[in-house]
Amino acid sequence: MAANKKGEAPKFLAGWKDIASYLGKGVRTVQRYEREMGLPVRRPAAKSRAAVVATKVELDAWVAASPYRGVFSLPRTISDSRAPARGITEGILEMVRLRDQMMELREELRTTLQTLHLTVENIHLKSVPPPPTGGCFPLRILIGETKQWLT
Repeated sequence: MAANKKGEAPKFLAGWKDIASYLGKGVRTVQRYEREMGLPVRRPAAKSRAAVVATKVELDAWVAASPYRGVFSLPRTISDSRAPARGITEGILEMVRLRDQMMELREELRTTLQTLHLTVENIHLKSVPPPPTGGCFPLRILIGETKQWLT
């Protein structure tokens, strides 16, 4: 690590390589520490894949607290990034299931309406006598049948 103008080491570490070098670990190991164990790094751009910086003081304190980390469950600084994707996937699967259920219900409704229509037609045809050979009903027959239907 390069020294600053006064001859002392810088207090900030910029980038994964500097942080890994300071801790004596590999870059991927340090990244895993951040994800799983809450290594204190900051992203100035506030994006999950942005460049990182860390202070030596915070890193030293984090290393010193490592024996206690198992006993005291420290909160993670970054949540599981797969959780939102998992929720979206579950939502899509639920939408597909509901769409399939709707299609089945629509087909069942269509079949039921056709059966109802045929039943009503059959009842109507059985209840109305055939017209006389002249093609129209005498008025007394229509009035008499209407009375029968109303009672």
